[in-house]
Amino acid sequence: MVEIAILPCTTQAEKSRKTTSELTGKDPIGFVLSANLHRRHLDESQRAMVGAALTELEVGANQHTKQGTSIDAASKLVNVGRASIERARVVLKSGDPKLIAQVQQGEVAVSAAADQVKEKKPREMKPAKTPLDRFEDAWDKLELPDQEAFVETKYNELAKLMKEVDRKAKDKAA
Repeated sequence: MVEIAILPCTTQAEKSRKTTSELTGKDPIGFVLSANLHRRHLDESQRAMVGAALTELEVGANQHTKQGTSIDAASKLVNVGRASIERARVVLKSGDPKLIAQVQQGEVAVSAAADQVKEKKPREMKPAKTPLDRFEDAWDKLELPDQEAFVETKYNELAKLMKEVDRKAKDKAA
């Protein structure tokens, strides 16, 4: 799932314009979008990325509905066509953080970004890195003394944990 960061207001002028509103109805997502999209001056591609992110929300992310957000519903909420949302979903699923950021920042149109993703051959697309992959990458960057210190520390922690497990097993058996 891709998260789209919405930065808080930082300037004094923006703070003075900040207002709060009460949620009316049972659609918190629609409420937030209507309160924010029009004042952020997002282009169609940026709104499509927001819509695509909405379709990726898991069922239950909105406590007031029993279903996820459909592409049709998302396209109406962000005022873009269904095809734009589908293109944005292709971009999000590519897992290319640079390309995703370029579309979100309005530097690349979602249609061009989707075309770039589709042009890549499947063997060129990298699967998302797992935590183990990220650990191995970090491990490879460490010098040998740092690796040895890490292993020794974790070994000692594991030894303490095993002693605690053994003690609990003996206490339970007694």
